Amino acid sequence: MASPTNGTAVELNPVLLPLSWLLGTWGSDEPGEGTYPSIKPFRYTEKLHFSHVGQPVINFMFNAFHAESNKPLHRECGFIRIQQGTNRVAFVIAQNSGLVEIEEGELTGNQLKLQTQSLGRISFAKEPHVQQ
Repeated sequence: MASPTNGTAVELNPVLLPLSWLLGTWGSDEPGEGTYPSIKPFRYTEKLHFSHVGQPVINFMFNAFHAESNKPLHRECGFIRIQQGTNRVAFVIAQNSGLVEIEEGELTGNQLKLQTQSLGRISFAKEPHVQQ
């Protein structure tokens, strides 16, 4: 159950029951390694938070931090929807880099398989541009 700021617990929308295992805060056990053409390789940790407010949608926030300095790196937030009565899932994601994406796919047990459906970006986003 989620607790809105007024302290009243909100029941999970039944449509979200197949995704209820996601709810809560998740963190990386070990640092990951990142490489991009324009910067030096780096190590990072991740923290994800999944919540709901009673609607048929899960809210999520993702943050990546530099493993050594704990400096904030990358952020994403958005929503997860499931098509009622199916295993079809969609993520709507906005990133602090100016990228907006829609990912769709299927939920099988506790596994999500997603494919890029749409990408948009601000006109002055840095290259290289994400393609998928």
